Amino acid sequence: MDTEVTTPEQPDTSIDAERAKYAEVWRHRAYRKACHGLDLWRTRREIFPPNPKSVLDIGCGTGRLFAHLRDNGIRAEGVDLVDALDPEIRERHGKWFLSVPLQDLLGPECYDLGICADVMEHLPASDVDQALRAIASRVSKAVFLIANHPSEYMGHNLHLTRRPVEWWQDRLHIIFSHVQRLPYARKGHEVEDVFLFRCA
Repeated sequence: MDTEVTTPEQPDTSIDAERAKYAEVWRHRAYRKACHGLDLWRTRREIFPPNPKSVLDIGCGTGRLFAHLRDNGIRAEGVDLVDALDPEIRERHGKWFLSVPLQDLLGPECYDLGICADVMEHLPASDVDQALRAIASRVSKAVFLIANHPSEYMGHNLHLTRRPVEWWQDRLHIIFSHVQRLPYARKGHEVEDVFLFRCA
């Protein structure tokens, strides 16, 4: 007697499903506490170009990084899959925000610097290369902070692509001509849980 073999159902990682997932999680105050890009800018200023004239905040979330940069005289814009801007940031800087999947981040304008903190691991692995190509087409230099630890919130798996540092470095090398890994440690995590790269 033949028995039917079933395979575990794969989660829906379509753009619509991911947009609905993040529209849900961003509504919760606890998820909105951190802004990794702004923290990185404030605590590791030495890894960034000294005077960027334009910055693209890639996966901007609440918008606190690009709003901070604009408030300090830098032409900065934010992009993310969903609009999760803090209300006061939406009111003051909302016109500088674009809602678009990172792999579709195309356009003629190029920025001096892209900051992409705790974002790439949220993408399905099948979208990583296309997203990196799109980012590289828009920025002259980029800083990536990439997590390699599990993250679940409200029953959702948020870190879809967990890979060792060598995997990420190889992906970045395909797209960027120069990739430098920088030392980074985050409270509560081992060194191999979070990776920091500077690319040009």
